[in-house]
Parts: sequence; structure tokens; C-alpha cells
Amino acid sequence: MNIFTLIFQIVFIFPLFFIHEIIDKKEINIVEKAIIPTIYIIVLSALVPDLKTNIFLIVIFEIIFREFYYNYFSNKGSMLNKKEYLIETIISIVLSLITYFYFLNQVDNALPTVEEARPFIWLLVIIFIYNILKNNIDIKIKIENSNFINRKKEYVIVEYARLKNMYYRVIRSKVEDINLLTYSIMIYENNKRPKYVREIDKIVNRFLNREIKYGITQEYSTKELSDEESIKITMKELESKYKDLKGKEKIKDLVNIKYNDTIYQKDILDIYNELKEFNKK
Repeated sequence: MNIFTLIFQIVFIFPLFFIHEIIDKKEINIVEKAIIPTIYIIVLSALVPDLKTNIFLIVIFEIIFREFYYNYFSNKGSMLNKKEYLIETIISIVLSLITYFYFLNQVDNALPTVEEARPFIWLLVIIFIYNILKNNIDIKIKIENSNFINRKKEYVIVEYARLKNMYYRVIRSKVEDINLLTYSIMIYENNKRPKYVREIDKIVNRFLNREIKYGITQEYSTKELSDEESIKITMKELESKYKDLKGKEKIKDLVNIKYNDTIYQKDILDIYNELKEFNKK
């Protein structure tokens, strides 16, 4: 393997990293996550045959980069289930090695012929139809089983402390529940759309010029918003609507008004309740 192949393989760890970031938002099991890198190197070796030599290194390099990123540039390292992450990593490496030495290294071209591809195409059709039916049948179950707070309690508290230290001068509503709800929204939205992704959104939208979500609280705007500006817009909206609400569950009603998505509603309220309990201690 020459130095240029190695350089290109290092470059191709970044698409795999972003795929992992997207997949992390989904509720899939460890094995499914572990298979993704192997599928990635199979597709890549078919599209770019010159990278096939020792292509399993992309998986290893990406794991090293992800570990470095999580621990030094993101707070994800603190909320990872270490045991699950280790198992996923080991399976990913083993699968990529087996795939390379027993398949990719044994063929000239990873792409199948038309005859070879025919049964796979029908298999994909069957899987696609199955997933559509399964998603439609199980959608209520998925909503009811949203468990953001159960998986990320430690992350929520760590993020709350970090964000409070950064924005306590901005988040100063006279209603303490509004402050806690704002932090809850920030924690949830920042997890779903981290800082670097929001920066990419800004760059892309300079060419598209559309109304998109900006800032840590993800507020719609036709112009770019900083995190602090988005927080101020969110707080103003929350305070305005809070005044018009009555009853004992004003925060719940406020969240339901702001967000139509049931999963959003449940997860943000769970974070809010966790912060409220934490502040009582």
C-alpha cells in the first residue's frame, strides 16, 4: 500500500464518522451499529477499487478519531455506555477484518454481476416493504418508549452544569421554571444537532438562502442566529406563552404548544423534570 492510498483512506474516515453521528440518533442495537463500517468499506471498495488494499484500516482509523473527538471536542464521551461501546468497537473491527481477508482481498471487483445481484435486489425490496409495515404498526410503541433521559441522565446533568456556566447571564427569567425549560431545550437540541453540525448548516444555507433552524435552541430564521440569539428568542416566546396558561401543568402545556412532535415533548419534559429534581438536592 502506497502513501497516497493511506492518505485517501484517512480522508474517507470522515464520511463514516458522520454516518455514525446520524445513526446515533436512531434507536438501533449494537450489532446493527457494528455492521455499518463493514457495509461502508464494501461499498467504498466497489466504487473506488484503488482504495481496496488494507481498506479495513478505515474502520480502525475512524474508531480512533471518534474516540479522540468524543473525549476532547464533545461531551459524548461522558454519556457513552462504555461496555456497549467496547463491544460495538470489537465487533466492527473483527467484521471488517473478516470481510477484507475472506472477501474483498479475494476478488478483483466487489461489485456483483447482474445475475448475482438479482436475488439481492428482491431481498432489498422485501426488507423495504417489511420496514414500511413495521414502522407504521409500531410507531405508537416507539413514541411511548422514548427513553432519552434513562440513557443519558449523567449527560443531562453534565450538560446542564456546562451550559449554565456559559449562559447564566442570558438565562435570567423571573420564572425559574422557564429557566429550567430553556436549559432542557438547549440540552436536547444540542444533543440532536451539535455545534459543528449547526456551523455546517450556516455555511450551506449561505448558498440556499432558506428559512432554517439556527442556534442551540434551533429557532427558525431567515438570517443567521448565534446560540445566544436563539436562546433569547426561545425565552421570549416561552415567557409570552407562559403568561396566558393556567393550571398546575403550565410547563407541560407550554412544551406541547411549542413542539408538535410527541417524542420531543416527552424527552424535553423528562429532561426538565430531571433538572428540577437535581436542583432540589
